Amino acid sequence: MQTQLQNQTKAMLASYIQALAGNQDLDTLLNNYNDNAVFYTPDSVYRGISEIRTFFNSFLKTMPEDMHKAFHIMWQETTAETAHVVWKADPFIPLGTDTFVFRDGKISVQTFSTHIVA
Repeated sequence: MQTQLQNQTKAMLASYIQALAGNQDLDTLLNNYNDNAVFYTPDSVYRGISEIRTFFNSFLKTMPEDMHKAFHIMWQETTAETAHVVWKADPFIPLGTDTFVFRDGKISVQTFSTHIVA
């Protein structure tokens, strides 16, 4: 049985994915984060909306033009306030993974890691 909180988590995850992989709308994407969110990557930690915006500005600018069209979720799981997504965007990214913690309907903590083909 899914709880209302888990349904909210699934809806927030869908909003995030649509904003990033669907229409690449940075403002909508960032609206999914709370003001004090923490975003972990393999080489840095971004704290707050301003720093997370900096990461995504760079990520979206350096992303190959058609990469978002290649985005495919291989597996995802949600619980009350967490979500884990394993994805790919072949041939650019054969493996990516994100883990989210949602609080009050917004992303509070996220981890992000990819294997990028040069």
